[in-house]
Amino acid sequence: MKTATLTIISFILLGACGQLKNVAPVQMSQVGQDQLDRSAVQSINEHYHLTYGEGTRLEESAEVAATELTYYSIPDIEEEKEGRIVTITIPLTKGQKLVGAIPVLEGDLNRDRKSDLLVTVHSEFGNSASQDLFLFLNANERYRLATVADHREISGCRGTICARKIKDNVIEGHSSCYAADDAVCCPSLHYKTRVAFENNVLKVLSKKRIR
Repeated sequence: MKTATLTIISFILLGACGQLKNVAPVQMSQVGQDQLDRSAVQSINEHYHLTYGEGTRLEESAEVAATELTYYSIPDIEEEKEGRIVTITIPLTKGQKLVGAIPVLEGDLNRDRKSDLLVTVHSEFGNSASQDLFLFLNANERYRLATVADHREISGCRGTICARKIKDNVIEGHSSCYAADDAVCCPSLHYKTRVAFENNVLKVLSKKRIR
């Protein structure tokens, strides 16, 4: 049942938050002002390398809108071929408008009147999927990784959240949540959810039913 639930959640994520697909290759040296800060991308890469890099093989491809990291297990003598562990899609371009979510958001979250950075990264594990939210604080015009949160941790319910904007020092997003008798395919509760950065973590401030 757990596997089936994760599979359904994957489809919900793909439909609600969207994915970065069908983009043309580009050299990383061609990064422009509309693209994500290089140091932030490097911090995200390092986070996943610490998580998945030991004893694995990494394939990386750079694209206009995203870079994709795929980690593979290295086969031992008894295994005939390597297996895919996870594929991670890191958005690179600012201002993208995907279905349900905006993967790169800028705005002040720690009330210092400087624009911080929130990046939503999509990961796929076989039939399951997840979203990680990376918060970078602006420190002397350089981004410093402050925290990483799983989207389910800040949904405010048993469900998921898609971040949409930063307004008045708060992240605003849409949560899709499960009622007690919901089928795993179909969360029936939907909220406008507000998330703040407090005491060095992202935490839910409120949620308001929208349908």
